[in-house]
Amino acid sequence: MAFTKNWDESKPAGGDNISRGDDEIRDFKTAIRERLAVEHQFYSDETGKTDVGEHSTGSARIYSGLDADKPTSPKLNQVYYATDTYKLYVCKEAGSWTEITAQFSVNNANNADKVDNKDASDFFQKAETGEINALTEKTTLSDNDIVLIEDSEDSYAKKKVKKSSLTPIISEITISSNCDYVDFTGLDSDIDGGYILESAIVNNSGATCYYSLYVNGDTTAGNYSYQRLYADGTTIGAGRANASYIAITVAGDYINVFTDIKVINGLFRYISTASEQSTAPGVCGEMLWGRKASTITKITSLRVSASATNGIGAGSKFILKRIRG
Repeated sequence: MAFTKNWDESKPAGGDNISRGDDEIRDFKTAIRERLAVEHQFYSDETGKTDVGEHSTGSARIYSGLDADKPTSPKLNQVYYATDTYKLYVCKEAGSWTEITAQFSVNNANNADKVDNKDASDFFQKAETGEINALTEKTTLSDNDIVLIEDSEDSYAKKKVKKSSLTPIISEITISSNCDYVDFTGLDSDIDGGYILESAIVNNSGATCYYSLYVNGDTTAGNYSYQRLYADGTTIGAGRANASYIAITVAGDYINVFTDIKVINGLFRYISTASEQSTAPGVCGEMLWGRKASTITKITSLRVSASATNGIGAGSKFILKRIRG
């Protein structure tokens, strides 16, 4: 930095004219002010100034040099930066150094950020390949396991998603004792897009049983209609009625049912395919199409109901899946 007044300790000389004494004094003050002002607030006119003598912003300088050259007996609160090891030290107790690089440091040698004294290789890198593949694999997932996503509907903000939200399975039910119906509640077809219901039903009623599918708590058969096409050996038949049957089976038989459930243009609709395994050799098959007469906004609950007591026998299984998952 250039100064207007040179520092010259040989002036004034003993033989100089005393009349220049005031000039020399003013030059002396200016020389001191200019040099102090390099890192301090120092003015030729202090009128109205409240920060006179304070350090200028960014002017403080810490000791630096080779790690081996740092003072052996530092003073309290002294700071030292080692230019060769990129370590930062502070004197918390007089006479000894404490390295604080472990909290945060920047390694200028390889241009890699360090956090908790760990290198960049300890963290995921945007351009690095194979990092996820190198991690330990979890082979059996739990519903509360989470994955990281960027939400496209929220400016790609990072968010977590539970595994239970990714799987299409909403509910799995195994019947432990004979019953007449099974409920699925807390549904939202606007979010889920519709449902697939897989049923394996044991008929323990002792009679032919009709299995109805009801929506949103409406269990009045007359509010629904269905069409049926069935085949049993060489016999092929059809039927139509006010009901919401998804399957029909005789006493003691087992039936597998696959039901596609949706709301289309405000109408509750389903398509059901059933395969009955008779206790005698042979298989019977049927397809059923159904709908609810009045419109609904969305599906919030479903019920599979048997027409006879104990029509849903112990060992029956139901799996409800969302279509959009």
